Amino acid sequence: MKKILGILSMVILLGITDAFAQTSLGVSYERRNDAPTNGFGLQLERNIFGAVPVVDIRARLHGSFFSESAELSLAGLPDATAFTGTVQSYDFGAALIGGVGLGLFRPYVGLGIGMENWEYDSTQNFTNSTHYYYGLAGIAITPIPFIKPYIEFRVASYDDVSAAQKEIGDGAARFHIGVTLSF
Repeated sequence: MKKILGILSMVILLGITDAFAQTSLGVSYERRNDAPTNGFGLQLERNIFGAVPVVDIRARLHGSFFSESAELSLAGLPDATAFTGTVQSYDFGAALIGGVGLGLFRPYVGLGIGMENWEYDSTQNFTNSTHYYYGLAGIAITPIPFIKPYIEFRVASYDDVSAAQKEIGDGAARFHIGVTLSF
């Protein structure tokens, strides 16, 4: 009888562990200091190391969209021409994230790579794209295992570590608030 209960307990424990090692889909509101400043994001996460209940390692794909009206002034033009239009930013990338479970809280950190495309639509149209790497830190709240509200802070560097430090010092990093749903 003890063997049957032991085996049954292991099967239930593995089932619960596997349930927590599922895919998550998240949405977020994002704020940054660069124009456009307000946007939203989508993310898809998958646990890649779910055997330990306290520690998790996840892979994340993310996409963000920002849009707002802005004025662009081109320095160097003789009359300092300014254009009024709409600036839009599309941001996508991938990250590796590690976290620990501390009761209802799951703090995490991660590193990733990404690409941002931005377009400025006005009488003059401008486009640009850049690749970058980024670091992130956040905390998820897990009162219900399948629904996790979270806050996150992300800083990207286009050049090197000193550029990332300047970005943090200037308050140019991105702040996220969102929720993920595991299925």
